[in-house]
Amino acid sequence: MIKLNCGFVHIPRTGGSSIRKALSNYSYLGDKGGHLSVADLLTDSQGGPKKHIFLNTFWFAFVRNPWDRFVSSYTYLKAQPDTKPGRRFNELIKPFRTFKDFVMNIDGPHVRNTLDVIAKTRGGGFSRFRRLSTTHLFDHFTSQRPFTKDAHGAQILDFVGKFENLQKDFDVACEKIGVPACTLPITNIANHKPYQEYYDDESRKVIEGEYNGDIEEFGYSYD
Repeated sequence: MIKLNCGFVHIPRTGGSSIRKALSNYSYLGDKGGHLSVADLLTDSQGGPKKHIFLNTFWFAFVRNPWDRFVSSYTYLKAQPDTKPGRRFNELIKPFRTFKDFVMNIDGPHVRNTLDVIAKTRGGGFSRFRRLSTTHLFDHFTSQRPFTKDAHGAQILDFVGKFENLQKDFDVACEKIGVPACTLPITNIANHKPYQEYYDDESRKVIEGEYNGDIEEFGYSYD
């Protein structure tokens, strides 16, 4: 397997599974699966820095419009009742009749308590949606920015592609890391309507408040 001097940060619901499949013949930082931040990928199993990682490593990730990504995570997990993340998510949203009910209560006691129980069973704890956690479920709803920061909170990515330009930006990434561009396979699709059809003014503003940092840093707007 050909080793690439790059690191790929797989943020959930941003096309990462398709990218990993396209790069399956290569070895690189982040090729083992999971949704790991830059800080995670630069930390060894004993919690120390990976001394063999040099500054010339090319780091890249893809991000997505937060309103769209939230809908994608919701519909993707809701459609998987037989998987552990699916079962846990359906338990999480059980009290909420609609998508809007869930959005309006994402900082409420039921969501906080349920996610806290999940985190404790995995040996970790967290607070609200804006921090990374060891729970696969939580990763789908956390802010995208923490994935892109090192242990000191510095943004070290060399390239941030956008899900909205997935193939075009993946071609750019391939050129940067020195591999032939290819057509991305379609994987892990969440079938849903255009995200704008899920929101009204009230729920739209909740997502804007929760993911304001992503919106500003990555240049997104609702439209």
